[in-house]
Amino acid sequence: MKEIINNFKEIISIPTVVNSNFTGFDEETVNVSIALSQTDFENKKNKLYQIDKSILFQLNGNNIDKVISSPFPIEITTTNISISNSFSKKLIIKEINNTEFEYHFDIITNSNNLITTIKSKDIHRKILNDEWFGGFSWSPCENFIAFIADNKIKNSSGFFEKDLKNKENIGDQYLYKENLGETYSNVHNPTIFIIDLIKESVYPIEPFPIDSIMAGQVIWEPNGNGFLFLGWEIGKRIYGMKLCFSRINSIYYFNFKIFLQIERNNNNNKNSNDKFAYIKNLINSNKKVSFRSLRFSPDGNNLVFIGFDELIHNHNSCSKLFLLPWSKEISLQLGGAGSAGGAGGAGGYSEIEFQTLIDYKFSNDLESFYGIYCMGVPKCTFINNETIIFSNSVGSINKMISFNILTKKLKFIESKGIFESNDQKQQQQLLNYHIYSVMKGMILTRVSSINKPPSIYLLKIDNNLNIIKSIEIYKSPIKNQNLISSEISIHKVPISYNNSSNDNNDYSNIKSFELIYVKNNKNNNSNEDNNNNNNNNSIIKRPTILFIHGGPHMNITIEYTYPFGYLQSLGYNIIIPNYRGSSGCGKDFIDCLPGKIGTLDKEDCLSSLNYSIEFIDKQGIDINRISIIGGSHGGYLATYLSIEPLIKTVILRNPVIDNSFLATLTDIQDWCLFKCGIDKNNLYNSLPTLKELEIMRNCSPSTCFDQIKIPILLLLGEKDKRVYSKSQGLLLYNNLIERNIKTKCLMYLNESHSLDNTIDSKLDQWINIAKWLNENC
Repeated sequence: MKEIINNFKEIISIPTVVNSNFTGFDEETVNVSIALSQTDFENKKNKLYQIDKSILFQLNGNNIDKVISSPFPIEITTTNISISNSFSKKLIIKEINNTEFEYHFDIITNSNNLITTIKSKDIHRKILNDEWFGGFSWSPCENFIAFIADNKIKNSSGFFEKDLKNKENIGDQYLYKENLGETYSNVHNPTIFIIDLIKESVYPIEPFPIDSIMAGQVIWEPNGNGFLFLGWEIGKRIYGMKLCFSRINSIYYFNFKIFLQIERNNNNNKNSNDKFAYIKNLINSNKKVSFRSLRFSPDGNNLVFIGFDELIHNHNSCSKLFLLPWSKEISLQLGGAGSAGGAGGAGGYSEIEFQTLIDYKFSNDLESFYGIYCMGVPKCTFINNETIIFSNSVGSINKMISFNILTKKLKFIESKGIFESNDQKQQQQLLNYHIYSVMKGMILTRVSSINKPPSIYLLKIDNNLNIIKSIEIYKSPIKNQNLISSEISIHKVPISYNNSSNDNNDYSNIKSFELIYVKNNKNNNSNEDNNNNNNNNSIIKRPTILFIHGGPHMNITIEYTYPFGYLQSLGYNIIIPNYRGSSGCGKDFIDCLPGKIGTLDKEDCLSSLNYSIEFIDKQGIDINRISIIGGSHGGYLATYLSIEPLIKTVILRNPVIDNSFLATLTDIQDWCLFKCGIDKNNLYNSLPTLKELEIMRNCSPSTCFDQIKIPILLLLGEKDKRVYSKSQGLLLYNNLIERNIKTKCLMYLNESHSLDNTIDSKLDQWINIAKWLNENC
């Protein structure tokens, strides 16, 4: 236990890079800020720090660059920080009271002078400054800042209250209000708010068509007359939004200039019809589209975005890249007051046509481009007026990609030599990239691998998009590199097909899937390991974990994460399959799985284990000590595989256990039915038919409960809205204890589906996992 805890303390103390941004430029200097999160064991909290870096190029005529750091990391209370487009102003958002929704917005100049503090209380609810709903967008004049927050909920009164605040809603204080599901359980109606630096006030955009759309990802038009935003449809019911990229939305234009004029003319006596003058849908309302990540080119002539231009049922499928030309004529057209049409139509101007720049593409060649698989492109993604640069999953690696929107030329940015080392083996190490920002011929990126904690690099590129200079401006501190001393390799596992299959869809072009293998090289002279060897020079046979990702339309790349770092520190090999249905490998690779869950994905996970034993590390895998860790859909597959003879124990994190039961509870009921092969054209009603329930039960691991004989550890989040683990996990737990099978269930009261929201569960669960593995494998 002492080694288990000490290793965890060291691994978890490595700071996590939360974000990194450019904060200033001049002819010879680039300024960068880095936000870090670090675990404080004593006080059981995550602390946030900021490090400022100045990169000075070629000082005093020498061909030497210098990186100057702030003397010490500065502890900060929030990462809700936004820098203006000119780098002259900084916005810091402070949450003063989370129950009364009181916020302070501090505006600071680049000379660290506080201009003003703008206060808002009970104007809006939670601010949604995340990857999905988007951050803060500065107007070109930098007098206005648009952001997304949950709108206020109207107060309701009980029948017998003495002081009736709202006579229209008497008796509605317990009225059920739908929310946006997993991680958004307290969010009901995201809308747009404005920080007005002239009036020093915060106000909502209203009247707003809140009865028909929810707003997110707002971005100002280059001329500053208005802004664009994404509007998601509000139907009869609201499904979960987290990681559901296929939710129907459209691109809306909001003419802020006309909005201000109407506000002045009406003298705050708003006419609900006025909203039709300044809100317009840019996309044909008959089209079922799902877009995200709106980005203007520096010259303002083009708008690019990613997503789907058709109805997609897979929540994370291969995306397309689109272009919407943004000429001055269009801007003038949208600038007029217009007439009919409003939020639902195109009134006052002809429909704008967008172009497809990158379509779906399937390839089974690792060096080819598989398609777009990323949540979004960087906020600053244009390296010039024609070329965007972004990081994207290519199989099991996030690579840096450039794309010219005029020539449609796509290329991988060659990164060999970026990781400087005298060790030839390290120079050839597989690396994962996450781009934070692209600007003025430079890329700010995070670089890591499963066995390498993250560094931040500033890359300089030439006109041919080749890296001509790489500067490591931050490196994660680690005291004992031996803790994560492993070799990382990626392998293609061949797939064999049964010719007697009656499948109407032919996916025989899928010849293989990828697995990541982590071969542990940690020095360990314990008696237990030595007992497996005849002498000290022989290869150590190590316990091995099959680690299965969830989704299923997600993947695991070679990016560093602390759970993998911790498992390496304990001496485990790790097998990570990106089975059929995983993202990053082409549209066909994803589309082949719905209707075949529990079959194709299970086959691939078992094949990855057998392939690793037979062909990758026959001498290094102890076949008597093989375990599985899986979460969500990974837990679903791990439960299925728990009946396999090779498996000694299984650890399940918020697992899917029974689809028929889950379909009546989850926040993504539509996906629950679709992945089981139920007709995608069917309206997904709240109560599945008996036939549908039978289909879902037949592709659930609950059908094999009676065959499970090995120890099972369950880790569940009580506030999980995606899997409702209290019902799913406990369904298995109760069956096991009734049959006297060794099991243990950990219920984290304040945790949701990801099991990583609270410091208490973070400190507890992985120690318990290590202890369980030590005792049962």
